[in-house]
Amino acid sequence: MSEFRIKRKNNHKWQSRFAPGIIRCYWQNSIFLPVNTYRFYTKNANNLSPYVFALLASLWSLATLASTDDEIQVYNNAINAPGQFGLELHSNYVAEGTRIPAYQGDAPSYGSFRETSEFSYGLINNWEIGGYLPLLSRGGITRLEGGKLRVKYLKQEDNGLYYGFNTEVGHTTKRTSEQPWNQELRPIIGYYGEAWRVAFNPVLSWSLVGRDAFLPSFGPMLKVGRVVTGDLVLGVEHFTDLGMVHKIESLQHQGHNTYLVLDTTVADVNVNFGAGYGWTQDSDDWTVKLILGLPFNQMVDSLFR
Repeated sequence: MSEFRIKRKNNHKWQSRFAPGIIRCYWQNSIFLPVNTYRFYTKNANNLSPYVFALLASLWSLATLASTDDEIQVYNNAINAPGQFGLELHSNYVAEGTRIPAYQGDAPSYGSFRETSEFSYGLINNWEIGGYLPLLSRGGITRLEGGKLRVKYLKQEDNGLYYGFNTEVGHTTKRTSEQPWNQELRPIIGYYGEAWRVAFNPVLSWSLVGRDAFLPSFGPMLKVGRVVTGDLVLGVEHFTDLGMVHKIESLQHQGHNTYLVLDTTVADVNVNFGAGYGWTQDSDDWTVKLILGLPFNQMVDSLFR
């Protein structure tokens, strides 16, 4: 039986690196704010208080702080209606993480940040397609890390239960994955109630080439949220990477990260913001994440008015 030990932290070092890193990433990436998003929200200024605008601007700026994952997200019952487009911006910043490459060509997570644009489209009832464009910035250089395509099915029952799956395939650079072609199968199971929200994703992922081709790794994810008031939900998300199904890693060599998260809606923008801690030796220590779900159809319409 493996022994579980919480990693010791040097709080002084964390504080001295975290704040400058946030400021540096904020400054370097603020120029990437989409112009059409600004135009959309300025048209709705009369309907929003200055405090709401200040909150949205702060969260949006934090979105430019972009972990070694394209997205840090537990899939719930969200799915586009037929004919509806969607756009999500996934932003992850590792304040303290791994510094040693896992393989030749790997980009360690420490000091790196990612911004992934996820485009989606509702095909028919319960079916959605999408694509990802991930960017990685390290050392002042920003690179496109490849691309992914996905298909999602989701069924919502009247009693609040929902189920479905998401499968995706993509090509990434050596900096992100040891093998260039990879696939994922993500079952989606959950409950959406008036007081509680639960989502569980027992994720299987595997490479399509290389010595471990088609040997799946297992990384279950769980989210539990409590509705506080209106659109405000506070919760906990836990992400794992247990290793290959046929050879589960010892506990200290598994990935275990827990996030305190806030979900809300601000001016038709769905916001998921969280800060996470890594419990094991092979987990990133501190990570900040933000997901913004934009009203893409409304944004496009506003450009032609």
